[in-house]
Amino acid sequence: MQLTDFQSWFALGIGAFVLYGLWRAMQPKWTVKIVVAPDGIKHQQGLPKSQQDNIRTFFENDVSITETITIQALRYSKRYIRLQIAGQIDPGTRQRIRNFLMDVL
Repeated sequence: MQLTDFQSWFALGIGAFVLYGLWRAMQPKWTVKIVVAPDGIKHQQGLPKSQQDNIRTFFENDVSITETITIQALRYSKRYIRLQIAGQIDPGTRQRIRNFLMDVL
């Protein structure tokens, strides 16, 4: 049985759609989102209520942010946290944020 060009493209499209769905299903579901501007936190989601003041103080007083950054975090266990930070930030500050969030999340 020979496939026509349309059938071949259709099958390829369905295959790509299925692969995309599988890829999306395997992406992490970020549990914490923090948007930080130079003048403080603009948005926070998924933070423990008991730690919100500590986190706000940390970003307002302890780190120097020169432009808006977005931090997404996913805690896997007591010893492992996955972070995604969007925006320009130096590696030292990135590590300080990671270490701080490991302690409070």
